[in-house]
Amino acid sequence: MEICVDLTLTDGQKEAWELIHREDVRYLVLRWSRQCGKTVLCELLMLEYLFKPNTFNVYISPTFQLGRKVYADITRMLEGKGVIKKANASTLTIETIYGSTLQCYSMEAYTGIRGTTCNGICILDECAYYPDILPNGE
Repeated sequence: MEICVDLTLTDGQKEAWELIHREDVRYLVLRWSRQCGKTVLCELLMLEYLFKPNTFNVYISPTFQLGRKVYADITRMLEGKGVIKKANASTLTIETIYGSTLQCYSMEAYTGIRGTTCNGICILDECAYYPDILPNGE
């Protein structure tokens, strides 16, 4: 199945897309300025992994509000395409007909992340806004 996303990637996004798809690249850290498309690129990567069979994918944001926005963007892109098996706006979870799941987490409720195993893609968005020390002292 093909989903058409009406986007023109910037040169930086194209370079990052190519890098993350190289066989010898396992991690990619993007340190770009504001409003240059980091989250949009992350959304495209998450879409790609939702189409792969049986992956568990994780998106972590500094705030629940950003996670909710990303969840809404992705569900809107997939809406009406027959790809979503289940979507839960309360838990920010999307399951596809391919057996793949995207779970959005927030650093505001960081204990929910503990114990999660990701076999797809794990995206930590806006890491500069994560707390240096968690409320429990960790």
